[in-house]
Amino acid sequence: MSEAPFRKEFFHISGPILDLDLIETDAGDDRILPFYYWNIVLKATGETVGAISLRLGHNYHSRYNGNVGYEIDEMHRGHHYAYDACRMLEPVAAAHGMDHLIFSCDFDNAASIRTIEHLGARLLETVEPPKDYVFYYDGIAPHRIYRLDLSSALRFITLREEPDLMDRAAEWFHSKWGVPKEAYLACMDEYLSGKTEYGWYLCLDGETIVGGLGVIENDFHDRKDLAPNVCAVYTDEAYRSRGIAGALLDKAVEDLRRHGISPVYLVTDHTGFYERYGWEFLCMVQGDGEPDLTRMYIHR
Repeated sequence: MSEAPFRKEFFHISGPILDLDLIETDAGDDRILPFYYWNIVLKATGETVGAISLRLGHNYHSRYNGNVGYEIDEMHRGHHYAYDACRMLEPVAAAHGMDHLIFSCDFDNAASIRTIEHLGARLLETVEPPKDYVFYYDGIAPHRIYRLDLSSALRFITLREEPDLMDRAAEWFHSKWGVPKEAYLACMDEYLSGKTEYGWYLCLDGETIVGGLGVIENDFHDRKDLAPNVCAVYTDEAYRSRGIAGALLDKAVEDLRRHGISPVYLVTDHTGFYERYGWEFLCMVQGDGEPDLTRMYIHR
């Protein structure tokens, strides 16, 4: 399995109906782009219903091959699984710096045409692939070539990258968690002024905040020795199951590690979620003013 430029938080992607479980990654060559390749798994039963790939970047050959390839087993067709799986790849592509995806299909593949157009992709052309196309063969069918723009979709940033968002970000976190806005502003100000490297991380859809988290010394529990703590992890409901929380967690952990801060901790009532992104259960802790113990996780 190839390493760079692949990111481990995308080896397993969980959605409301489907999971994507990595089969392999491939670094590609001078003609074939690096790609992820996943099984498409029906969450309710654990049954594999197809497979999907994401090719990273763009080159001459990807114009005709596209960035996304999928296949749904015949007995599972008609349930929009291809559409759902493609949607799950949009934040993966965005996290790799891609601002658009190219889709291609045979000119007479009615099912794929419906899926691609349902995604909102726009038709660029219908063309017969040239003979120097890497997958050319005699009799190859004309291809419909589509483009799906991601430029107004998801961006993952630190608050230092766009400090003018501080007031809006504090209000957004306050609206999700009920913690006073002033408390968030105080923490953010320390980060922006360089007094601490405990940062604040946002996911933006265009100019709208749709996900975020922060890092503070202690997230209101009795184990003051276990610091720093990731806090206020939240994704707006309409954007869940698209890998946003995982991408934010990874960005925060790597940012802190670059500043010599590791390990990192968090408290949560969730089980089975943070493990997907490299976190390990550590111990139970007592939350301030809470009657029950809560779970403490560590990222080493």
